[in-house]
Amino acid sequence: ARTSLTDKKIHVFFCSIPSGCLLNKSINFKILIMATEFIKACNLRGSFKTIRECPGWYRWWFPEHLADDILSLLNEQCSAEILTLRTQTIGDDKYVCLYVGISKNLHDRVRIHIEGPFGSSTFRRTLRAILVPNSPEHQANVYINKIIDSCYWEWEYTDTKEQAENIECEELSQLQFDYPLNIKDNETISSNWIRGLKKIRNKSVK
Repeated sequence: ARTSLTDKKIHVFFCSIPSGCLLNKSINFKILIMATEFIKACNLRGSFKTIRECPGWYRWWFPEHLADDILSLLNEQCSAEILTLRTQTIGDDKYVCLYVGISKNLHDRVRIHIEGPFGSSTFRRTLRAILVPNSPEHQANVYINKIIDSCYWEWEYTDTKEQAENIECEELSQLQFDYPLNIKDNETISSNWIRGLKKIRNKSVK
């Protein structure tokens, strides 16, 4: 079942820093009003009928403790970064947004992210490379499935893919928030971080 944060609601995102990240600058708070939807990934697994085959954009929200683990590992392997991240409380738990993306077909994209092989999803391959780089294929697949099942997927349909691309471009070029798992066209984070993330991901099995 979806959370109470559903379509046409007002979502308030606060700029904050999860534990383990570095901070040496003041935080600006910003309110965003968007007509988006949220659903926990485990509630989509095996049945994606509720997601239309339409263009749109999306975000992946990770439990705070998991986001902290991922960022700690990346800080060790990429570079120590000052990160300003979107956070949100869903139910009694806090979630952190680490990735934003678009697709001409959201139905197919979320299905591949949740159930697809590593070779068909750079999102899954990146998570595997960060969290279980030395695990055999089957074990890594089971582990990454559990990780993704604990996350929330936020999405919004657009009339065209071009509209979704404009939204993503704005998200990845503005300076209020960082998206540490994005590589392509990501201007929110340093080039050293991007190079380190590419190196980590390219080590994973395709």
